[in-house]
Amino acid sequence: MSVSIGDQSRKSGSLSDIGSMAGASAVWTAADVTNWIVEYLDEELRLSAAEVDRDATFSSLGLGSQAAAAMVSHLGRQLGRDLPVATLWAFPTVNGLAAAVVSDSRDYRDNHVSPLQPVGEGMGEPLAVVSMATRLSATGVSVGSIWNEYGAASRPGRHTPAHGDRIEFRPPVGNSSDRMRQFGKVTIMTSFTSHDLSSAPEGSRPIMENTNKGFGFLPSPIKLMAESPELLAGFMSGNALFNKTTLSPLEREVFILTMATKVECHYCVAMHSSILTRQGADADLVETLRARKPLSDSKLEAMREFTLAVMEGHGHVEPQKMEAFLGAGYTQRNALEVVLGLGVYTISTYANRMTEAPVDEPFKFFEWHGEH
Repeated sequence: MSVSIGDQSRKSGSLSDIGSMAGASAVWTAADVTNWIVEYLDEELRLSAAEVDRDATFSSLGLGSQAAAAMVSHLGRQLGRDLPVATLWAFPTVNGLAAAVVSDSRDYRDNHVSPLQPVGEGMGEPLAVVSMATRLSATGVSVGSIWNEYGAASRPGRHTPAHGDRIEFRPPVGNSSDRMRQFGKVTIMTSFTSHDLSSAPEGSRPIMENTNKGFGFLPSPIKLMAESPELLAGFMSGNALFNKTTLSPLEREVFILTMATKVECHYCVAMHSSILTRQGADADLVETLRARKPLSDSKLEAMREFTLAVMEGHGHVEPQKMEAFLGAGYTQRNALEVVLGLGVYTISTYANRMTEAPVDEPFKFFEWHGEH
């Protein structure tokens, strides 16, 4: 039998059973729980007992929030009782968590925790609620009512959480934890890491160095995509190929802005508005593209319309639209180069939207908010 812990799968017997530590009928002590957590960190992070600072946050020890939540879940199973994951955010150290789970929970929380604290503040890293999973009853229960209940349970006297809110909660005592169990489980994940050269995976660093030399700074999408060296390399190599196509620089930028506004990649729209302007493009052309309106230049409008046709048809293009593209002076090779561009910029636009890449200062003048 295997138990999944964090990102690894290991045999369930490889971590000590708390029952065997303390005796089948004994009350678990803080020392028992501390020893189990240290063993967990040894297996998860390859930290020896001597390397584990019992008063350091789990985040500073290298345990991410998802892995830490998995640890609490596994610890709860070992203890034979429900252990709300929110306990971790209130007690984010080995000693604190061990003491909390074996002490009278209300007394310990009252004496050691402020009545209201932001999620993840003790963990030292930002957290976001990204989904809620629950069983809905047949009558009268909606996702909205569940969210209202969660808001009422977790933020007494506060407004119901909305998208983008900094979510705060009271440590899970009494009705709060009961309501969380009743209405489902909150899934949490860390925000995407914005890397610099010191923190990025080794495979991403040469690309980051070259990009920094080219721009004079590291654009935020590169910092965020650096988490996956393969993704970053795929985008950069694909972009280099797209820049070698027989499409002119202006035609390529018209294609990119058409696609970026269609999928609403705010970073791409800002960046490529800046690039088009630096290339000397007419301001009306830039603004018309940003507004997603027809262009006055017939050949560039053919590029815009063809790009939209390929996107909307998922590659299928009606014969009359293909004829219009070719009739405007483009070639079959150009048509396939548009497909290449779509592949390349699907990587960047999707990654930018997923990671919510912030617009860098050099492109702030061209910030775009989906204006029509």
